[in-house]
Amino acid sequence: MMSKQGYPSTRDGHWRPHLMIFSPLIDPVWGAQMAGSPVIVFTDKQSRLSVFLIPVDRSSDGTPASG
Repeated sequence: MMSKQGYPSTRDGHWRPHLMIFSPLIDPVWGAQMAGSPVIVFTDKQSRLSVFLIPVDRSSDGTPASG
């Protein structure tokens, strides 16, 4: 999701460029959602999936991220 045109959902709209790491369902690790950490995690217990979002400073075309 490093494109300027990408957005996570129609409900949330556009968000800054980010890396997404998909993992089998695990307890949040890697410092996700700790004070000062840029890593966000959400889990889907029904799908048994954890998704980590890591914001990055540049879009895929090399321009600085906004927002």
